[in-house]
Amino acid sequence: MFIVRRGSSHSSRTRMSLPAARSSCTIYVGYGTYASAAYLARHGTPASPQELRSEHTCVGHFSASTERLSPMVFQLGDERIEVSECAYSTNDGETQLLMIREGFGVGQFTARLLEDYLRSGELVEILQTWWRPALPFNIVFPPGKRRCARLSVFVEWLTEGSGLRRVGMKSDRPKYISSQGP
Repeated sequence: MFIVRRGSSHSSRTRMSLPAARSSCTIYVGYGTYASAAYLARHGTPASPQELRSEHTCVGHFSASTERLSPMVFQLGDERIEVSECAYSTNDGETQLLMIREGFGVGQFTARLLEDYLRSGELVEILQTWWRPALPFNIVFPPGKRRCARLSVFVEWLTEGSGLRRVGMKSDRPKYISSQGP
């Protein structure tokens, strides 16, 4: 058994809710910006994040616990743009993905989970020169040998083909980092 939590392992919320006797690893998950081919055929492809605010419909994600919308984040060099204006938002990742696939608008989503939709042409990655800084996911697990194989398979699946690379391993603490950095 293991717990996956978005955010730093050093946050007070994570420290208070997890057992003291534990091991962990942190991976940084890459996100991209996507729209359905049908949406792009109707509305055109945005050339910049600023166009999302004025000329496009956005599909966002909000926290179920805080009800706060997570902005779409775009970075190019030192320039950072956040887009919080979303016509549609949900607190469920599957619903957000469904709305993007059905052509409701443009959204950011975990890159690793969209490979089949991208290959089929159903979804298109847009604004590729602008990237969203990778988000940390902390995987916490009890120490011991039995969980190693299952955890390793899960982490390998999550990081395979996602632009993540292992940067070090210290006992039970494998570290992964995005090629774009944490």
